[in-house]
Amino acid sequence: MGLAWVLRLALVGPASSVPAVPEDLAPPVTPASVQLTWNAPPDCGSAQHVQSRIAALLSEAPNGVGEATVVADIERDAGGVRMVLTTNYAGSTDVREVASTSCGALVEATALLLAVSLEPGLERERVSATEPDADREVESPASPVEV
Repeated sequence: MGLAWVLRLALVGPASSVPAVPEDLAPPVTPASVQLTWNAPPDCGSAQHVQSRIAALLSEAPNGVGEATVVADIERDAGGVRMVLTTNYAGSTDVREVASTSCGALVEATALLLAVSLEPGLERERVSATEPDADREVESPASPVEV
């Protein structure tokens, strides 16, 4: 789902300062929706609650392609709760394990992660990062130096 790309983009800075990204490292297109299966104890939130948090976190409606399938398997353990989050999208599968002392924190973390994967602004940033701006002056290469 490209979370590493999102984190790298956030750490590098504004899109105008990001160098062109080779196609094999380019982030995948964002999904248009998420089909969430929330397998959790009854007092540990619901898929509907996570979906409502995702909607609240988005800056605008998703404009991606296709649907990501996400399964959250949550169990209680001695320290609180543990979740295995499996995401399938565009032929790729990502599995993450998250532990927390509370179900509320897992709900919020899951909603945040999925909202980031749906965020419509990410695709525009990818385009800006890989295509030069028409307004920006392009430097010509330096003349070769004889040795």
